[in-house]
Amino acid sequence: MKNHINIFILMLVISLGFISCSKEYKAKHLALKELKDTLNDWESYESVSWGNLDTLKTSPSADLKLDSLIYSFNLVSALVEDCRQKTNEAVTEGDNYRANKTYNTSMKLMKILGTITDSITLEGKRFKPKFIGYKMKHSFRNNNEFGGKVLKHVEFFFNKSLTKVDSM
Repeated sequence: MKNHINIFILMLVISLGFISCSKEYKAKHLALKELKDTLNDWESYESVSWGNLDTLKTSPSADLKLDSLIYSFNLVSALVEDCRQKTNEAVTEGDNYRANKTYNTSMKLMKILGTITDSITLEGKRFKPKFIGYKMKHSFRNNNEFGGKVLKHVEFFFNKSLTKVDSM
């Protein structure tokens, strides 16, 4: 019984290794096809190094609600700074009425800023990154359009199913 469990675990590890290798193999194959189609002189291509195949996930900056909250935060922050400057000017000029008015406005804006900050924190906690594809770095040499050998570093971006290069 113990041997059967050990064999099963070994087979599972080996099959997971093949799955991982096949994704990297697919990515390299797609990258090379892309290079073959786009390089000036494919015949001069020399591979230098390949990076790891990494997953791509959405980032909080791509979240529209969070992005609009950050925009609002920056806008209100600028208004608070403007009120602070106007308050200082009014105090310098001895205009207490205007100083109180701009100070009160800045306090109201600070409350709004606190609310926006709370919303940003809440949205940040709610954010769940979504898988959107893969990426892989590659360094290689090839001849440029003048025949000179150049070293290039490229990052390839692949779709979720590893069937095409989205960009490089």
